Amino acid sequence: VGGRWFVPLLYKGQSFMLHQIRKMSSMAVLEMRGGGADAIRLALASPRVATIPLAPACALTLHRCYYSAYEKKRAKERGSVHFEHAAEQQLAFLTAHIYPHIARRDAA
Repeated sequence: VGGRWFVPLLYKGQSFMLHQIRKMSSMAVLEMRGGGADAIRLALASPRVATIPLAPACALTLHRCYYSAYEKKRAKERGSVHFEHAAEQQLAFLTAHIYPHIARRDAA
């Protein structure tokens, strides 16, 4: 998008601590750019909690929530919460508005 590379990440879990997703994303980007091994080695060797940079919040978008437990138990009686019928419109909105905005912010 706009000459920038973007990597989609999928995190699956039941709950996340404050900033945990931003820290995991930051470490993935750091590894991709070649500095991840040093940062991980330093964090593991430290006697106290290491500072991990946060990925910028503006570049993280929630594309979809997966409610597998709900879908197994309640979807038949109450309907799905995944909005599959709107997937095409969601992708069109992301492509037309959200991704270009992120690319512009990243380039600035």
